Amino acid sequence: SSFGAEQALTEYFTTELNTKKESFLIVLTQRGEKLASNLKLLLQTPDFQTAVDDAYFNQDTFAIKKYANDLKRTITIHNTYLLDASGKLLFSSDPNIKDVNTFKNKNYVISGNRAIQHQLSYYGDKLVYVACSKVTTPQGFSGYCIVEDDIILDEISDNFARMLNAEITTYHNDLRIGASSGSTLDGTGKRVTGTQLEDKSVLDTVYTEGKEAVGTLQIGKKNYFVIKTMTSV
Repeated sequence: SSFGAEQALTEYFTTELNTKKESFLIVLTQRGEKLASNLKLLLQTPDFQTAVDDAYFNQDTFAIKKYANDLKRTITIHNTYLLDASGKLLFSSDPNIKDVNTFKNKNYVISGNRAIQHQLSYYGDKLVYVACSKVTTPQGFSGYCIVEDDIILDEISDNFARMLNAEITTYHNDLRIGASSGSTLDGTGKRVTGTQLEDKSVLDTVYTEGKEAVGTLQIGKKNYFVIKTMTSV
């Protein structure tokens, strides 16, 4: 029966998905720990401390820009940010981050008082692993250094899809922020990343009640049997 088939599919995919989710979270945690380790090494580098002093006291960001670009090529850091003691952004290696208060109201800075810490964060239109630490220099600068590792969810979705033999989509609230290559609109080959969740009732089931949502969904011209579940990192 269709009901029996749905039950069997639900049991199979739920078991497989939960197993793969655990592996996924372990991989992400390892990436975060590696990022925090890279930040610790960065803060101990005299050249970086000199570049920070030049940027803060002399408003000369040339050295720190070069340092940030070198970091991108050599270790797992996609962007570097320098903040003053209040959390105001002084330097960003990402030209798209223009708001000086981008990080000010986030808990990275509070945690940075205690130790180097890392966490997964979603802001703007990207998911990143962020590591933050208090930083002081010989010339007396006191503030924070934040580094981040971009999480490319389309690539992760493709990996999940191959493991599960199913299409995978990742949501942040009701926005698709990652999708496997088979999840396309109207056969154009363009991923559904960036589109809205069609059935908003799923938000209550998954986010509020913490339950899995099972049913059908049409994406483009294709109908899918779907299981939606929450992943917390």
